[in-house]
Amino acid sequence: MDTRNVPVLGEEDLEGAGGLDQMRENRGGPSHSTHSNQQQQPIFEGCSTSFNGNSGISVSTEPVEAKVWEEEEEREPPVFTSRCPGVTTLALPKVKRFPEDEENSPNDLLRRVFEPLKDLRTLDLSYWNRMEDLRCIHPLHLTTLILFDVPDLYRTIDSIITMTELRFLDLSQSTRDTGLYPRPVTALHKIVTNLKELTCLDISSTNLAAQPSPKDWPVKPDMHQGNVRSDIVGLRFLSKPLDFIGLFNCENASHFGEIPAKHISGDANEDQVIMALQMYKDRAGLLQSVLNESYQLYRFGNSNPLVRHTEALHLVLNAMQNHLEDSTLQIAGSASLFYIIRKVAMNRDTKKRVVSALLSGMETHMEEQVMVRNCCLSLCQFEIPQEILFDYSRLAILLVTVLQHHNADNLTQRIVVFLLNSMACHVEGDQKVQVGSFGAIEMILDQIRRKLTTNVCDDVMEVGWSFLWNITGKFERFQPGCLLLIATLQTRRQ
Repeated sequence: MDTRNVPVLGEEDLEGAGGLDQMRENRGGPSHSTHSNQQQQPIFEGCSTSFNGNSGISVSTEPVEAKVWEEEEEREPPVFTSRCPGVTTLALPKVKRFPEDEENSPNDLLRRVFEPLKDLRTLDLSYWNRMEDLRCIHPLHLTTLILFDVPDLYRTIDSIITMTELRFLDLSQSTRDTGLYPRPVTALHKIVTNLKELTCLDISSTNLAAQPSPKDWPVKPDMHQGNVRSDIVGLRFLSKPLDFIGLFNCENASHFGEIPAKHISGDANEDQVIMALQMYKDRAGLLQSVLNESYQLYRFGNSNPLVRHTEALHLVLNAMQNHLEDSTLQIAGSASLFYIIRKVAMNRDTKKRVVSALLSGMETHMEEQVMVRNCCLSLCQFEIPQEILFDYSRLAILLVTVLQHHNADNLTQRIVVFLLNSMACHVEGDQKVQVGSFGAIEMILDQIRRKLTTNVCDDVMEVGWSFLWNITGKFERFQPGCLLLIATLQTRRQ
């Protein structure tokens, strides 16, 4: 996996990990100084995958009346809409592509789908790879139109601006490559001057917020501008500020001083990043970029004080739980969590959610060294073993597996051995037997033997011996291990 664009936690990130001092006291790792809100109700209840067309701003995961999903196996033009002409919300994301799609006209197909739907108000055509000019929507009276990740939308602008009742328009993309308009200022100017009812506009990962050029200057000298102040030239003819605008990954547009919208998704400050986490929670490609921004924000800070750590924590947890199979997103989420949880006074349930999310991510992506390291470092923030007793066995198995798969990464080795030692220090009986039964003793002995062979006596070896002492006690059957201890001591004397 290409990790150039994902956050990677390193040894310097150990500074401030709250559980490290306790590990040190248990003969854990090297000494480190310890550095040291109620969850707010999100403005939007979810991503712009499905919107309530009547309100124009609130996000709904449920349809207004009904939602019809295109079945992957459907090969003939759908006829189901003739049986439900009263549908007001229709989601037809292109979940699968076929070679013959290039030969068929999407306009002809969609025109047949839409023909019976006289009451259709909300339409989602996300992920369609070819839309032509979108003339199929002309007979409709839409209030919400979602075209997320539909490429080459500059061809559809003339059709979109005929939907004069539109309140919510989503033209956002996962990446900038598919969101480039030949004349972006002119396109945005057309949208805001024709769609007078518009209250929410998402242009994330497009160039629609660009500055004008000599060939892209739609404003004539005698034209009267709108009633808003805007550093985005294409929005200057709005009659009133928008309720929401999506400006994430629009170069530096979200950093402008005058943006005519009450709520903004972007990367300029904490409020914008929180909004982006809320809006794009179901869109893995875009969400991964937002999590990277969250990591940067909560690691390095901002010119304004950061005060919404608790809300960010729960949004990042939701993202990781909802996209468990996406390794890149999991890496970004785990790195972001590492810095967020330092600032949150978590209750017991939240701590369990965080630990569970980290263990699930590590378990699912055990082959990803960066993911495993991020999760192990984040676990150092907890009191071990007290705060992981609810999943003690699972963590022990995972840590032993990490030692098996990632024995070449010295930092990961150190953290895993420290965690295992902390787990062995304060438990008795059955739980010690559990750790031993998972192969932890054999793996630690292998670690010690490897270091002894290479004549390396470091803190991993030291804590490894501490773990063996704590886990075995004074049982006679473990006394032959003293021979290895004697060999270690002789090496250290030399």
